[in-house]
Amino acid sequence: MTPQSWSLVAIMCGVTALGLSALFVVVVQTRLYFIYPARQVNGIRAAMLKSVAGTFSDNRMYVNSNIPAFRVKSGASFVHTFLCLQIGAFTGLTTFAAGIYRWQEATVYFVAPLVGVITAIVMYAVAAIYLKKNDKPHADAMMAGGK
Repeated sequence: MTPQSWSLVAIMCGVTALGLSALFVVVVQTRLYFIYPARQVNGIRAAMLKSVAGTFSDNRMYVNSNIPAFRVKSGASFVHTFLCLQIGAFTGLTTFAAGIYRWQEATVYFVAPLVGVITAIVMYAVAAIYLKKNDKPHADAMMAGGK
């Protein structure tokens, strides 16, 4: 491939990484917003089950209203991980394509994967910290930035 071809690859991979990053931000924010209706429904269900405990005891739905916004073993975390891996891959590919004709070969083969892995780890960590930091008991407190 020519240097111009690698420049095009770098641009395409960079744009893809940015697009996936935007999608990642939306997915993380949606997780935070989703947790409040789930907590509300679970709280209502738990209260209603107390009033019908004598006639209905076979509940098979969630009643926990303390669901954390971030859990490592959740479907949302799986999606976050997968998106972070994709973002890291495209960031690493961008670095590789941008550096293949600019740096020494050994440097490119070392730096590009390193950039990708670090990007994926940082993205996941930032999302986890954001979800934990903004996990308030009530949606109004989260929106207002309170406790």
